[in-house]
Amino acid sequence: MEPEERASVTVPLEEWLDRLAQRGGAPGGGSASGVLLGVGAALLSMVLSYGDRSPALRDRAERLRADALADAIGDATASAALGGALAQPADDPGRDGQVRDAAAGGARSSAQLGATGVALVELLEETAEDTAAGLIADLGVAAEAIAAGLGGALINLRGDVDLIERRGGDAPAEIAAAADRMDAARRRAASHATRVREG
Repeated sequence: MEPEERASVTVPLEEWLDRLAQRGGAPGGGSASGVLLGVGAALLSMVLSYGDRSPALRDRAERLRADALADAIGDATASAALGGALAQPADDPGRDGQVRDAAAGGARSSAQLGATGVALVELLEETAEDTAAGLIADLGVAAEAIAAGLGGALINLRGDVDLIERRGGDAPAEIAAAADRMDAARRRAASHATRVREG
């Protein structure tokens, strides 16, 4: 089965979790981070379906949910490529270059997940401005899911950068900038969740 098929998010949840629990990394932590972002987006869409909210806001939530799930599938391909590079014999003279290239692909995949997460935090903050009391808990759960998704993507991105640097490479400058944006957005989402949790 190809990585994209293994990571497909159109299968029943129980089957997807079974695949996540298997060896191979496709789906792995990056795909799981994308699913967490998708959960956050779905909860935002649900909250936005109540009251007199702008349909454009709910449309944004639905687009971001689709983006998160597409990112989850895309990350499986990057993860499989990195796993293949790391599986090459240690004495293979081309191994370090393959690992660097695959890790760069993984970092770009994590940055894409991060971009979706940052956009979700912006939507979360807009949604929080006018949310009925009965929906505040759902908004808090959305914030927790988004923060977790961003945190997972950030962990993977930094791991990929470490692989690149330990093999004599340099991570692209835009990856470092993406990491900063992701971390700042993660903190904002986590802060919102804390405010909801602590009342």
